[in-house]
Amino acid sequence: MHVVVIGAGAAGMMAAYAAATQYATVVLLEKNNKTGVKILMSGGTRCNLTHHTDARGIADVFGHAKRFLQPSLGAFPPQAVVDFFESAGVATKIESTGKVFPVSNRAVQVRDALHAYAVDVGVQIRTGCGVTGIRPDGKKWLVDTGKTVIATDRVIVTTGGKSWPGCGTTGDAYAWMTELGHAVERTRPALVPLLGGDQWMRELSGLVVDDSIVTVLPVAGKQKALARRRGSLLFTHFGFSGPAAMDVSGAITAASFDQVRMIADLVPQYSEEELQAVFSDRQDNGRTRVSALLAMWLPNRLANGIVAQLGQDVR
Repeated sequence: MHVVVIGAGAAGMMAAYAAATQYATVVLLEKNNKTGVKILMSGGTRCNLTHHTDARGIADVFGHAKRFLQPSLGAFPPQAVVDFFESAGVATKIESTGKVFPVSNRAVQVRDALHAYAVDVGVQIRTGCGVTGIRPDGKKWLVDTGKTVIATDRVIVTTGGKSWPGCGTTGDAYAWMTELGHAVERTRPALVPLLGGDQWMRELSGLVVDDSIVTVLPVAGKQKALARRRGSLLFTHFGFSGPAAMDVSGAITAASFDQVRMIADLVPQYSEEELQAVFSDRQDNGRTRVSALLAMWLPNRLANGIVAQLGQDVR
């Protein structure tokens, strides 16, 4: 069996490795001059490998797609991912967010492990080798690189989406798949910073709330949340970023912007009733200012900004 894998990112190197362990002759094509370019950028160049949860916990994040993903995630759950990299010498750690990173904090160690796994089982890696098209030819597939045509028994396409053209994810495969008769969903941003907020919020650019719960809800009615994530929230000059905001961005781009709203709970460790009790406590005769109370849980700039919007700093 001869197999061509197109795209040497994480998925491509794993697919090539898996095919080669099943005794296939595997050629892995990559248009960049090195493998795993996006891996090297991920997680702030640290590369978060997986999350400290089970297969269901991963699947749930993908909403309606989870039914499709569940069998694969069940066969290779998060702990198996950790074991896979540990066996390659990549020691891992679990951070407070639940994300699993290499102890070294170096994404290149993750990329090198995947690259080595593929090479060790005989995968032939060709970098600087883009693909211009795929077409069937009887019982074979023809993969056109613009310089040569490779005849193969099977093709695995792992070219990624359109997330970051600078690292090679330019959406090449959408046209190939359409030509071959596949239905292709409308592409949209799914893990991106958010535009919005009032001017006073944008003036807080650079400020981070380490623990927050960000929820996306429909504007109308009391429908259930479209997405909810807990993590750090970063205020930017254009809106919001950080894990919490980015993780819910897909729910926002899936709908019309005027049909959804985002709510951020900046003190998720306390219930609304507990906060009301704090602000209603008159033991100090109300001498403690609202900004001082807020500053117990929030950065001073944010506490002062909220008070400025309230128009008063007394209880």
